[in-house]
Formats: sequence, structure tokens, C-alpha cells
Amino acid sequence: MKSALFVVAICLLVSAGCSDAPEPQSQRTESSPVGQPPAERSTLQTVVGGLTGQTAVERGKEARTKIQAAASNKNSSLNEVLR
Repeated sequence: MKSALFVVAICLLVSAGCSDAPEPQSQRTESSPVGQPPAERSTLQTVVGGLTGQTAVERGKEARTKIQAAASNKNSSLNEVLR
């Protein structure tokens, strides 16, 4: 009985992520420009990203990039003051 419920749940998750609509242009690019919201994700992509930790890794990379940019700006302004 549990396996039947599991199979039904998997089928629902897979069918929720399926769509006949073409993929939007914004999802075809490798990365979104800074300041724009991320492209909409299907339910299946959201579930898989959450279960595998992919979403957390992406957010960590974005945070690292922002921190490095802020640190370089701070270092450049400090170097200007010290000159």
C-alpha cells in the first residue's frame, strides 16, 4: 500500500512539472543579470532543487559573489585613502 502511494506521489510531482509551453527566453540563459529576479521554475525543478541542495548551493555562490564585490570595493576605497 505504501509503495502504491509513493508511485502515485511521484507521478503527480512529475506531471506537475511537465508543460507543453516552450521554455521562456529568460530560462535559456546561463545566468540572469544582476538586479533581475530569477526565472520562474516549475514545481518539479523546485522539488528536485530543494531535495538535492542545488538551491542552497546557488544561493551560496550568489552570496559569495556579492561579498567579494563588496570587499573589493572596500579595499579599493581604502587604498585610495592610504595613497
